Amino acid sequence: MNATRVNSSLFSRPWFRKACAVAIFLAAALLQVFFKDVPWPLNIDGVEDLHTAAASLGAQEIVIGGTDTSSHHNFLTYDGGPFETVDLDFDRAQLGQATSSLLSAFPPAPPLDARSWHYITHEDSSADPTDSCRCFLTIEPAGASSTGAEFHLLQLGAPGLNHARQVQVRTDAAALIVNVKTDWPPGRENKATGCHKRLQSGDWFRGIVNHPMQFVVSPHSSFRIEFVSISPAGWGGTDKPFRSAQLGPLLARELTLRPIQEDGTTAKEPPDLHLSAFRSSKLKVRDLIVGSDTLQVSMSGKAWAELKGKAQGLDLWDAMQKNAMFAALLGSANVLLLGWLRKLFFTREPKPQLKGAESDA
Repeated sequence: MNATRVNSSLFSRPWFRKACAVAIFLAAALLQVFFKDVPWPLNIDGVEDLHTAAASLGAQEIVIGGTDTSSHHNFLTYDGGPFETVDLDFDRAQLGQATSSLLSAFPPAPPLDARSWHYITHEDSSADPTDSCRCFLTIEPAGASSTGAEFHLLQLGAPGLNHARQVQVRTDAAALIVNVKTDWPPGRENKATGCHKRLQSGDWFRGIVNHPMQFVVSPHSSFRIEFVSISPAGWGGTDKPFRSAQLGPLLARELTLRPIQEDGTTAKEPPDLHLSAFRSSKLKVRDLIVGSDTLQVSMSGKAWAELKGKAQGLDLWDAMQKNAMFAALLGSANVLLLGWLRKLFFTREPKPQLKGAESDA
């Protein structure tokens, strides 16, 4: 009770009210001026520096962590168009059961252990260059579903220039199943270009013409996908990106854009970008764009974010520019605060009259 009386008596004093008003004004001003990049989970869809990650050839990699492999989407899907094909190089993979059975029917049988494999275009000189086979590629997780798989996307080697767009995929504990095939264009059987492939591992090799092939990529290994244009015009120029391969969409807990050395090993520098999904939510990763010397994916969701090791967060002025309602509310609050200050400092309070003076009047 006594504390309440003391507080009310203090607030009734003009100097105390003015001191409180000045403190509130300074706090509000400092908050509005310096409230920038305070760590805060962001909806990254509309943030320019956060909703895409672009990795430069031989300098950066995109790491997608905590990936949910139980989703109904493939890791990657590609339905090739005319005069497009795919070459594949595996560091360590096994042939799928159906593929090994097919190839074993024609001695010598292929190696059945996990090893390096190459599946490359081998042109037939008798093929008609006016039409081409279509190439189809699907990549999906193998084995039991998991929510902790990690995948790395990067580019190594020389730029793709006019005719090649490449992406290298690294896995951790998750295996991947790669299915690839070519098909004749309707009515052009045995005539079109881009249908002949050479499958090789060590000294063993076999010519493949329009047979579906399956590879099981070993955990903790990598493979390279090269999208090749067999048209004289190529992809239309070194600056033209390739967008036909569909990534996922993948559901992941984290995404990191981090520096690498020329051989692909991780550089000892802070990540250029790191996103960590808010609470139990997931980031949606999709829209793979493959350039001659860059890779790019887009992300959506709510996440904690860091750029070059610096935490990103709510920017009050940026929020005002993007949200008219929020700007109006904050502006109204500022007007009310300034009005209160004006009343306290520039409005004279009426002087109290003595009771005797009132009775004389």
